[in-house]
Amino acid sequence: MRVRLKTKAITVYLCTVALTSACVLLIIHFNGRDIESKSRSFDHMAVDRVMLAHEQKGLWVPEDKPALVNFMEKEPAHPRQEDSVKKAKISHLPDVKDLSPTEQLTSLSRARVANLSYADLSELYHSYVMTIQYECHNIVRLGRVTDGGWEICGDEMFVPKSKCLVYSFGVGDDFSFDDAAARNYKCEVHSFDPSMKQSDHVRESTVHFHKKGLADFNGETNSGWKVGTLESIKHELGHQERPLAILKIDIEEWEWQVLPEILSTQSLSDVKQFLIELHACETCSVFNPQLIDKEPTKERYIKALNLFKSLYHLGFRIFWSHKNNACKYVSRFGLKERSACHELHMVRVS
Repeated sequence: MRVRLKTKAITVYLCTVALTSACVLLIIHFNGRDIESKSRSFDHMAVDRVMLAHEQKGLWVPEDKPALVNFMEKEPAHPRQEDSVKKAKISHLPDVKDLSPTEQLTSLSRARVANLSYADLSELYHSYVMTIQYECHNIVRLGRVTDGGWEICGDEMFVPKSKCLVYSFGVGDDFSFDDAAARNYKCEVHSFDPSMKQSDHVRESTVHFHKKGLADFNGETNSGWKVGTLESIKHELGHQERPLAILKIDIEEWEWQVLPEILSTQSLSDVKQFLIELHACETCSVFNPQLIDKEPTKERYIKALNLFKSLYHLGFRIFWSHKNNACKYVSRFGLKERSACHELHMVRVS
């Protein structure tokens, strides 16, 4: 009797173990299916990538592979790592491909930049603009948290001090950055925008508004806007002997005419912090959701990279960079998610 009871107990125990193992296997099986199904969840951005790939000459995406696994790559939220850590890949230049974006660009002559392939120009440009070259320990947001505000470096060497002078070109009816600079640091702030329906006046925050724009010439545009060079505006306001604590430029693609002019006239030699939004693709300054291919032209990439070389030579270093998602697009090179508009925040270290 005891032997039979013992045998039955062992049998029940073994059945229980077997059932438990079967349940575990079933759970793993279904969880595995769930994980697999999640990993195959549809990537909505892949739609744009497929459309772009079929529209670009010389590019082909197999229709039987809509998942596009390689397209799941994502860039880091913000490149706070040191410049030496982040690497770009310049395919046919083995002597520079293992360098950081800054080292790559500064090691290339203007002739070699012009000889880079279209894909390499794109890679170097987008790597460079997202590279942090100076570690600012106290980054301060001035203005709105959303579009309209800008970061400045509050480190002792660069923080605006008494009798500071700030120029802000491109207001767009949003004075939040300008007002904050005037109130927080007691700076003399001058705001410029010829497109606004306001006449010259002084705001309650003591900000001086000028219905005038920044250009590479003095006079009027075809639309009747009054414009001038940075040097002429400083002379007009009697500021030719005063350094600029902050120069902010957001002038909707006019930067490509203005930057060469202010570099050639050495108008940035007394600027401590330089903030600028770059609109790399043509017509990027005008919101157009139907414009799928926002890839900048090869000529604009070359021009931008040479301007970066000049700015770096003058001692300007990027301490903060921000992508404008309004200009987000899928690149024709590798079909990566990129932005054609970047806000670069720089300090002059020398």
